[in-house]
Amino acid sequence: MKAINFSRSKKLNNVLNEIHLSLLNIHDTKEESVSEIKHYQENFSKETDYNLYQHGNLLIYDEDIRDLYKEYKTVKRANSEQLRACYMRQVGWVARYIVDNENNAK
Repeated sequence: MKAINFSRSKKLNNVLNEIHLSLLNIHDTKEESVSEIKHYQENFSKETDYNLYQHGNLLIYDEDIRDLYKEYKTVKRANSEQLRACYMRQVGWVARYIVDNENNAK
C-alpha cells in the first residue's frame, strides 16, 4: 500500500502510516475495516479513539506502542498513561481521515 503524506515530520508520518495500515487491517477487506471504523465512530463519538484502542482492535500492549514510537526520544521519558493518550489521539485522527476520505471517494 502506498504511504500517505500525513505530516512533514518523517517520524510522525511513519507512525501515522502504521496506524493507518493497522486500521485498514482490522478485518479481511478494506471495505469491512472502513465499515467497522464507521461503526465505532458513530457509537463512540465522544471517545478520543472511538474505542478502537480500548476494544483491542489495534496495539494493546504498552511495549508495542512504545516500539511504534521508538524514533521519538521524548517518548522514552513518557509514562505508560501519557503514551497511551498520545496513541489514542492519533488513532482517532487517522480513523477520521479514513472515514472522511472513504466518504469523499464515493
